[in-house]
Amino acid sequence: MDGLDFTIELEIGWFGGRSNIARMHEKGGANLPVRKHLTKIAGSSEFREYINNSYINSKFKLNPKSGMHTIGQAFIRYYENYVLSGQITPSLKASTIKSKFKKGSSTASIPLVDTSKMLSELTYKVIE
Repeated sequence: MDGLDFTIELEIGWFGGRSNIARMHEKGGANLPVRKHLTKIAGSSEFREYINNSYINSKFKLNPKSGMHTIGQAFIRYYENYVLSGQITPSLKASTIKSKFKKGSSTASIPLVDTSKMLSELTYKVIE
C-alpha cells in the first residue's frame, strides 16, 4: 500500500463471562469431551471460501478496517449457522438431550452450554 506498513487484527470470541465456557468446550475437561467449534471454523477451508467474495473484497478496497469488520460480521453469521445446523461434535447422549428439553431448552440437541446465550454474546474486535 504505497510503501506504508500497518498492522490490523481481528479478534472473534466472547470477551466477557462466556469466554471461560467457550474455552471449556474447545479444550474439554474431566467430564466434557473436546468440542472444537470456534477454532475449527476459523481454520476451515469452507470459511475461507465463504469470505472470498466480491462484497468483502470491495470493503477491503475501500478501507482495510471496513474489510475486517465485514469479515467479523460474516464469521458470526457463519458460526451461528454452523452451530444451529448441528455440526458440533461429538453429539450429546439421548439422555442429556431429553434432560435439556425437559428444562425448556430450545437448543436441546446442540452440545454447548447455554447455546442461545453463547450465540447472542459472540462478538469481534478490529484492532489497529
